[in-house]
This record gives sequence, structure tokens and C-alpha cells, in this order.
Amino acid sequence: MTLGRILICGLLLGLLVSCANREPKKDRTPSIGQAFVGPTVLAIREDVNPKTPTVATLKHGDRLDIIESRRRFVKVRTQQGVVGWTDNTNC
Repeated sequence: MTLGRILICGLLLGLLVSCANREPKKDRTPSIGQAFVGPTVLAIREDVNPKTPTVATLKHGDRLDIIESRRRFVKVRTQQGVVGWTDNTNC
């Protein structure tokens, strides 16, 4: 192989690797406010029902974006892009 072909193959391989490592698209629903975690530990659940699985656990002082409100529950997005529900008395 000539040096030109080796360089072209290296560039194509680098391009393919850089495209394969992209992060999945995060939920970017506009927030209606911000809140901070009040208790020592806060569970963010998949849905309003407290029996649904926990999608994230946050610590005191972590910042949240509020996306939606439903009675006393709020749909939040963490700084890592995880979206879930919690009781608004905990924020």
C-alpha cells in the first residue's frame, strides 16, 4: 500500500469511530422552573405512581429542571438528562 492509501484509510476509520460514539439524544423539553433537592436522598421515579421503578437517585442540593406539574407531583429532568417524577414537597 502506498502512504496516501494508508492515510485515507486512517482518516475513514477515525471518522467512523467518531460517529459511533455519539450520545443518545436527551430529552430537551423546555423547563418551567428549577428546583434543588431538599432531602438527603431523593428517588426519581418513572411515573407518578410510587410503585414504578426508580430511574435516578439524587443527593441534597442537586439541581433539577421542572418540566411538568400534576397536582402535588412534578416531572423533572436531572443534570444528566434523566427524566422522571417526584413529590414536589421533596424539592
